[in-house]
Amino acid sequence: MNLNLNLNLMNENEQFTLGALDIQLYNNGGGSFDLSGPVMDRALFHVDGVYKWKAFRAEGVVCKTHQPPHTAFRGFGGPQGIAICEHILDHLASEANVSPETLRTSNLYQEGDYTPFGLQILPNTWNIPKAWDQMVESADYTQRKEAVQVFNSQNKLKKRGIVILPTKFGIAVSKSDTKHLDYFLCFFLYISYMLNFYNCNFIVHCQIHESRRS
Repeated sequence: MNLNLNLNLMNENEQFTLGALDIQLYNNGGGSFDLSGPVMDRALFHVDGVYKWKAFRAEGVVCKTHQPPHTAFRGFGGPQGIAICEHILDHLASEANVSPETLRTSNLYQEGDYTPFGLQILPNTWNIPKAWDQMVESADYTQRKEAVQVFNSQNKLKKRGIVILPTKFGIAVSKSDTKHLDYFLCFFLYISYMLNFYNCNFIVHCQIHESRRS
């Protein structure tokens, strides 16, 4: 995906706040529309990242080209939207001379916030801040980052890197005829059963004596 963007970062009492993001995404759909529309939808649903923007506008354009239809692959536009957002955050942090971790944590969604597409962050469902703190502590992230910086300052040709990224990843797609949950249950006596439906696999251990199909 290619993009055009305008963005703004505000420094309020030494607290850097994400101001505005105005972005347009372009998706190479190939010779026919196929699933490129829903792929673009998911990119737009993820390009906000896990961050609260004071003003936000995102538009997506699927481009018809001379190439074969590009259809969809695992991730379905979500990883592209996430990668774009995190690249923007890294750029802003570099320009503002603030650590990427500080910029990210100070702009995370909070419970009660709304995403640009109308999803409310409900109480007791938003685990990103807690997960971030746990990861930083359990992975000794701060100490590791300092060690990486020391190594890089002492080595001209060999470099190391370390990063921590928070992510929200929505389930389901916007194409209505792919939202159904037809399933096939196959039960294995005294062992386990496996449930297969759209793009997901679940294995549950149990003792059961019947098979069912729908």
